[in-house]
This record gives sequence, structure tokens and C-alpha cells, in this order.
Amino acid sequence: MKFNTVTKKIMAMIIGISIIVLCVLNIVFPSVFYRVMKPYLQKQVSSIVDANALRQSYIWRNNSQLYLMENSDELQQLILDYYNGQGRKEQVREEILTHLPVLNNGIRSGIATAEKKYGYIVSTNYLLLFTDKGDVFYNEQAAEPAQAFLESDWYGSVDKKADFFGHLPIIESGRQPDQKYFSVVASFRAGEINCFSVNLVRDEDILAQCEEFEEFGIEDYIIFCGSEILYRNLNEQSVIELEQYPEYMFEGDQYETRVWEDGNQTNFAVLCTYKKEDYWLAVNVPKNVLLAPYQEAFHYFQLFLGILVAVLLLLFCIALKGTLIRLTRLEKKMRTIHSGNYEVCIKDKSRDEIGSLADTFQVMLEKIREDMKYKEQMQYTLMVSAIDPHYIYNTLNTVTALAELGRNEDVVTVNDALIGTLKDRLRMKNYKTFDTVKAEQQALEQYMVIQSYLCFQKIKYTFDVSAGDQNLQIPKNVIQPLVENSIKHGILCKEYGESENQASLTVTVKRQKEDIFIWVQDNGRGMEEDTIRNYFDPDKVKARKPEEDMAHIGVYNVLMRLNYLYQGRYDLSVKSSLDRGTRICLILPIDQSGRDKDGLADC
Repeated sequence: MKFNTVTKKIMAMIIGISIIVLCVLNIVFPSVFYRVMKPYLQKQVSSIVDANALRQSYIWRNNSQLYLMENSDELQQLILDYYNGQGRKEQVREEILTHLPVLNNGIRSGIATAEKKYGYIVSTNYLLLFTDKGDVFYNEQAAEPAQAFLESDWYGSVDKKADFFGHLPIIESGRQPDQKYFSVVASFRAGEINCFSVNLVRDEDILAQCEEFEEFGIEDYIIFCGSEILYRNLNEQSVIELEQYPEYMFEGDQYETRVWEDGNQTNFAVLCTYKKEDYWLAVNVPKNVLLAPYQEAFHYFQLFLGILVAVLLLLFCIALKGTLIRLTRLEKKMRTIHSGNYEVCIKDKSRDEIGSLADTFQVMLEKIREDMKYKEQMQYTLMVSAIDPHYIYNTLNTVTALAELGRNEDVVTVNDALIGTLKDRLRMKNYKTFDTVKAEQQALEQYMVIQSYLCFQKIKYTFDVSAGDQNLQIPKNVIQPLVENSIKHGILCKEYGESENQASLTVTVKRQKEDIFIWVQDNGRGMEEDTIRNYFDPDKVKARKPEEDMAHIGVYNVLMRLNYLYQGRYDLSVKSSLDRGTRICLILPIDQSGRDKDGLADC
């Protein structure tokens, strides 16, 4: 779009500067806000990470059961009795199981919101024991997690003679895929027997403590033990790389959250258990997540800036509104004229340069309209009075042939009909545009007389109009071209057989409410849909030059005159079937003042 007006240039500069200012502020403000508020934002996330670590440590506090088993002389003796006793295995097993309770934990604390209650900890610890001799001990309540553990790859591959202590990655149940478990394994000895105590916790109990992360918008976090990743929330999409963390991130004490900023990413790491267990939580928080709680404030700030710019722009426009409005009004009307619509009025009461320009342009426009009106009237007159020279030529040849045959009465009849036709075509005194249906019927009867001598087909012609409708006013010479089209392209192009031995042509004129309906129907060859669209669609006819298809000049002539007279306030439809005929329906408004009433307002 070219800024070729003063109004557009002024508005473009103001809006452009405003947009630049808004963009700069919207880009700079979050960065400045982040730099200023970064310590507070990081501390806010650190508190959430601290709370999560504390809740997880509460669940893992039951690891103390593993230490009790390791230091329990009673349990070690029971294990020895189990393998060395005589006939007491079942009794000893029951006594061993008393050292493997299922521990249900529950505590309510932390932050409460309307939707969720963070800090509501509910978990179950399942304990089991297995030895290097292949025996496994667990209570009935722990059967399901114990079975999942015994079917795990770790259990199948571990060296049961070796010492081991640590957390294992999530173990999945082969029988129930939705059941998964975190686990801690600690080995101890009972005499020469190597024993392993296991603490199993459902993954949902551990991960439920991380729901607060998701509420805050934090999605990328991992749980790890030493260099072993136990759980990664985003799997391959995670950007956490422990090997890139600086050493100080792993030197914190229990619940001491360490922070490391890497570009637009902030990483947090916290030890959730005692150092011996080495169970860690690592969280990655992008800059946009840190700023997420303040997005609403940013939106309000943007809204404030937008309102401020709009107010300033409004004040500026008010200061210049007189000049801008007048220039804009003048420019719009000039563009309307440029698009081909000359029915506008350019008026400016001011006596400055803009008013003088408007007055001068109005005088020029009125002169142009007068010239165009004269030209259109002349063109319309030519279209109404136009007659096909071939038609005259063929008629005169027919007169000559009849004279040679001595058919003097027929010569007189044809000659009178031709004279009547020419007189009607040339009857344009005082630019007579409309005529009665009766006059058009009489002119059409003269035309059909001539056609009865020119056509080799005998045509049954009927003009149907009631006495009350004969004085209706319709555009001159609008029916004859449609009749001519039906004869030339319909009736004369068809051979009539025994079942239909005569051509017929019917013209019907009837008033219905505020419209005049004109039907022209024949039983000729008919037309295909493409032909109807090409020659009777007003939009396609307008785009075609008359000299491109002289065979259909009559239809073109009718549509152009109707468009001139009614400015689109008419309807023309065609229904046709091949070898069965064509029916043309023309609907005209009785009100003939469409051209005049749609003109200029008082200027």
C-alpha cells in the first residue's frame, strides 16, 4: 500500500513510532524485570524444591528399617536357624516376617490451595528380604511389589555374593504394567550367608510429591542416585545433563538446594536423604517458566502501554481532525470516482485550499457526467434502433422473389411488415425508452409476418397477454431479440418428426404484484448448460465484446440495455432441454425509475 496522502503519511508515522516503542518496551521489559527479580524468582523455586525434597525424605525415612535389619542380631540368628534348623523352617520364616512389616504412612502439612493440597503425604513401604541361597521373604501384603522386584532385570543379574547399597531405577511389574516401584537395596551378612534387604515404594507415591512442579509450570526434573538416573520426567526431551553441572551443585547437605544458571536455564539440585543414601532431585526451569506467574502483570503492562499510545494518538488526531477528516473524505470520493463510480457529490464549505480543490473537482465531475450521460443515451438509442442488415437483405430478396412469381399481395404484405418494423425501430423521438406491451406486440406481429416468409419452417406463434396488462410499460424492443434468438438458434436448427410436426413459439406477458413477467418459450433444439452460461449470464456477457460473437448480438443488446435501465434490478433465467425446447423468463420491476432514483443526493 502506497502512502500517497498526507493523512496516511501522518498516521503511518505515528502508528509506526508507536509500534516500535511498544515492541521495544515489550522486548526489554521482561529482560529488565528478570534481571532485577531473578534472586527472588530463584528463591521462590528453591522453596518449592526444598518442600519436595522434604516430603520425599519423609517417605524414605523408612529406610531405617534396612539399617535395623543389618544390625539386628535376632534377625541374623533367625536366618542362620532357617538354614541350619531341623524341621523348624516354617516357624522360623514366620518369625523372620515379623521383621518385614508393611508400613503405611500419612501426614498432612504444607501449602493448601482451592484445587490441591500440597504436602498431603500418603505412602506405603513394602519390605522384603532375599539371600544368596535363593530364598525370598515377604509378607502377604507385599506379594505384588515383591513379585515385580523378583521379575526385574536387576534381580536376575545382580551378583548375590557381592555387597550392595543404593537406590534402583523404577521397577515395572510385568503382570500389571501400571504398577511401578522405586526401591532401595542394602546387603548384610548373617554368618556366611549374604542377605539383601529391600524397601519398595510405589512410584505414584513419590511422583505425587512433584505435582506442585507441574502446577508451577516445571516439567523437566529427574531423580538420581550418584551417577545413576532413577527417573526422568521428560525422557528424551529433558535438557538436564548432570555431567555438565559444576561440582558445587553436588556438595550440598540434606535439603540444601543449590542453584546454577546456564543461559536462559536455571538448574536446581537438592539432596533428599542422608549422604549415605545419596538420593537427589534435579530440576531445570527455563526463564519463561520463572516469569510465568508474572505474565498477567506483563499483559496489564502491555495493555497500559497500548491504552497510553491510543490516548496520545487520539489527542493528536483531535488536534488535526478537521484537516484530516476533510482530506480523508476528499480522498475517498476521488478513489470512488477512480473506480468508475461517478455518482458522488464532492462538497466542502471551507474556503481554504482544500475547499477550493473540492469545488474545482466538483465542476469537472459534473461536466464529465453530462458528457457520459449524453454518450450513454446515444449508445442506448443505437442499440434500440439496431437492426440486422442480413435480416433486411433477406427480406428484400424475399420481396423480389415474390414479385417475380407475381404474388403481388404477398409483396405488399411483406413490404408493409418491413416498413412497420423499421418505423418502430426508428421511433426514438424524444428518446422514447419504454412502450406499452400492446405496441411491442404489434411490432412483434409485423416481425413474425416477415419470418413466416423467410423461414422454411411453419411456426405456430402465440402472444398471450390479458387486456388489463396490455398497457404495462416495458423497454422497447426487448422481446423481439429473444424471439429472434429462439427462431434462429432453436426452431430452425431442429427437424420436426411425426410426433412433433410443427414448430411453436409462445410469448407470455403477465403482471405479478410489483413485477412484470415475460416468458418466451419454443420447442426448438434447446441449449446445453455451457451455452446458457456463456450467452445469458449477465456477468459473462458484460465481459464479452459484441464483435466477438455477432450471432448472439441480439441477446447481448438486450442484457446491456436492461443493465443500463435497471442497474441490476431485473432477473433473466433460462431453462432448456436438448430437442425439447427453451423457456426464457425475464422479470422486470414495474417501477421504471431505478436509473433516476439511484442517482445523486442533493449536492
